[in-house]
Amino acid sequence: MMPTSKDIPLSVAATKSHSTTLNLLMHIKRGLLPATEEQGQWFINETDLEAFIADNRKAEPGELGIHSGCGKGCGSCAEE
Repeated sequence: MMPTSKDIPLSVAATKSHSTTLNLLMHIKRGLLPATEEQGQWFINETDLEAFIADNRKAEPGELGIHSGCGKGCGSCAEE
């Protein structure tokens, strides 16, 4: 299936969600985040990404979590 005008590359989705491409790809592979792959590149519909972010804001700590920080407080994993 070809990406639509509302689909954004995985790297852009990671930036918008303050996450990493690997973290989002793990959610895609688990079936928790809908996405399409075209010639080796993943695309996420902006509406699906917004819903995923909203759902994760409601999650308890330690559940899905889209943020990639380790929580140790050193600052190297901190969200920007």
